[in-house]
Amino acid sequence: MSRKQIKKSPEVVPTLPPRYLTVRDAARYLSASVWFIRALVYSQAVPYVRLGRKIVFDVHDLDAYVARQKAGAV
Repeated sequence: MSRKQIKKSPEVVPTLPPRYLTVRDAARYLSASVWFIRALVYSQAVPYVRLGRKIVFDVHDLDAYVARQKAGAV
């Protein structure tokens, strides 16, 4: 009798959502236009990080911006 070889299935590594988003990804995240996101940068309404020429946003900062923009019902 020969031993059967047991095939190991590849390990599934969970992927984490990105913490930093580019301008285009931030626009998709907020369902907004790229120009709107650039206007937020120019008006300094949302904190951002400049990596060389690239601008990236922390997801938590985008969430905080949305929370500040919410209007309560009266």
